[in-house]
Amino acid sequence: GGGAPFSQAMMQSLCRVGGVCCSQIFSLIITGLFVGKLEGADYSSFWIIFPILIPVTCFLGITGVAIYGISSQSDVSDEELGDLTNQQDLETGLIEPIIENVQSPEMLKEEPTGSNYDDLD
Repeated sequence: GGGAPFSQAMMQSLCRVGGVCCSQIFSLIITGLFVGKLEGADYSSFWIIFPILIPVTCFLGITGVAIYGISSQSDVSDEELGDLTNQQDLETGLIEPIIENVQSPEMLKEEPTGSNYDDLD
């Protein structure tokens, strides 16, 4: 029974040490590249920021894939969702039906009085 808490504390300690070790190595690489460039090394300044670009690129890539994955998982489109909501609101009386101003069939049968192109001849 007493071995489990010791092992959990040991794992937390190892994780903490591993994190500190990785961050120190990361800092040393950037510092070494910067000092080397100041001393007149023959490499591009891009290599100084390259170690920073790797985790930033991974983070942005994973975030972009997550956003794309969430947006493509939608089973109901926004239009269908809007139609369902409007139908429910109509049935419950929360909104009034929209009555469009439609021309009567008699108005559509009238003959035009003249052409707008008569004066072109």
